[in-house]
Amino acid sequence: MRLTRRFALPKNKTGKPVLLADAANPSTLPDEDGFKPNDGHWYAEVLTAMYENPGCIGFHLCGAYQRNKGWHRSLLDAIERPDQENVDIMRAANEEISQLMSRRFPD
Repeated sequence: MRLTRRFALPKNKTGKPVLLADAANPSTLPDEDGFKPNDGHWYAEVLTAMYENPGCIGFHLCGAYQRNKGWHRSLLDAIERPDQENVDIMRAANEEISQLMSRRFPD
């Protein structure tokens, strides 16, 4: 996957792990309030790529449950109702990665 190769480069260059911080899908279009909804499928794809990348130590989604007025991203609408469709997709992706982590690093 392209993302896996892309984020391997800094670790290969510095020997340090990579934190993908404040990332969001740049291709989503704004809603009627000017906010860009987060894309659950994109999130799941990136999360999987980061899991497969031994140089990645984390991934932070920009505009998750706090409405980000600077970047116009959120999983909440103007009256703070969750975007349940994308939340459910992201929850499933998180649960899948959590299970993989449990198998990779058993207690």
